[in-house]
Amino acid sequence: MTNDLFGGLMKGLSSFMPQDDPDVKLMKAQSDLHELQNQETELYAEIGKQSLLRNSGQFPELESRLKLVQANLSEAQAGLEAVQREKTKTEQAQRQ
Repeated sequence: MTNDLFGGLMKGLSSFMPQDDPDVKLMKAQSDLHELQNQETELYAEIGKQSLLRNSGQFPELESRLKLVQANLSEAQAGLEAVQREKTKTEQAQRQ
C-alpha cells in the first residue's frame, strides 16, 4: 500500500516536471517497473489461490501456515475494529 501511494505520488510529481529531464525519466521508469512487479505479484497470488482450490492437501505445510496467518489476520482485524470503536467513544466523550 505504501509503495502504491509512493508510486502514485511519483507519477503525479513527474507530470509537473519537464518530461525530457533525466530524473523524470528515471522516476517514470522506476514507477513503471514497480507497477509491473505489483501486477506480477498479484498474478502469482491468484495462481496460488486457484491452485490451492484445485489441489487442496497437496501442500500441507503451506496450507497450515496459511491457516495460521488467516487466524492471525482475523485477530488483528478484530483488534483494529476494537481500537476504532474505542477511539470513536473517546471522541464522542470529548465532544460532550
